[in-house]
Amino acid sequence: MRRTVIALICAIACAAPAAASEFRVPAGFTPSTAFTDADRTLIGDLEDYMNSVQTMEAEFIQVADGGHYQKGQVWVERPGKIRFEYDAPARFMIVANHGWVNLQDHSLQTTSTVSL
Repeated sequence: MRRTVIALICAIACAAPAAASEFRVPAGFTPSTAFTDADRTLIGDLEDYMNSVQTMEAEFIQVADGGHYQKGQVWVERPGKIRFEYDAPARFMIVANHGWVNLQDHSLQTTSTVSL
């Protein structure tokens, strides 16, 4: 059960948003692993900003193979707290904090708790 819940959280956190299916690589774009000084500065600034963020809230769309999708909201609070709430018809919530993961299924009126 623990691995299932952890795998579910990882799948949710890594799921591609619907907008990703609309992403197109610009014509003539060639990927490069060589960063310029300007790139390194920009990356450093972005890292500083992301490290300063303590809370975050967003709506998400989780897309599965075959085009099925589910919408919901996600909240993140540092350090170590995350909450996913899925809209109907799924109606479940995943909360991870203080070394525990809770999966609450509102439709079945059940709660599963797993230690990380």
